[in-house]
Amino acid sequence: MLAELGGGLLLATWQGPASTQPLAWLFLWSFAALCDARTQSFPAWVGVVNLLLAPHPITVVTTLGLILAYALIRWGWPYWQHPWIGDGDLEFISSFGLALGPLTTSRWLSLACVLALLAHWQVPQKQLPFIPALTISAWIWWVLPGH
Repeated sequence: MLAELGGGLLLATWQGPASTQPLAWLFLWSFAALCDARTQSFPAWVGVVNLLLAPHPITVVTTLGLILAYALIRWGWPYWQHPWIGDGDLEFISSFGLALGPLTTSRWLSLACVLALLAHWQVPQKQLPFIPALTISAWIWWVLPGH
């Protein structure tokens, strides 16, 4: 069913070679979302490839910002005794924000939070995988007109 849905979304939203890079990025996120949903973790290489496949060019400032964000996450993580979000989630949000800017990130993250709250309301869990909500939000924003 997921392959059918993914193939349908691909064919419905593909607009030529310019849309190939963002769609590859969304499918990579879908892979990470499936991993996160099953194990609440994902392969580390996904975060690096995620940034390389960003829909916009990566600048020196973006690269330095990402290195700083990852360093702060890795440095601060052991001191955070009761984290309310996973370090992988923070890495994904950081790379998305640095690649696409604050306005796009705020819209995407707001919808993802609403989706996660609805999922938690339907199936209460102590720890909820957040990357699936981030991915669904990204797909929704991609499919909307004027993305």
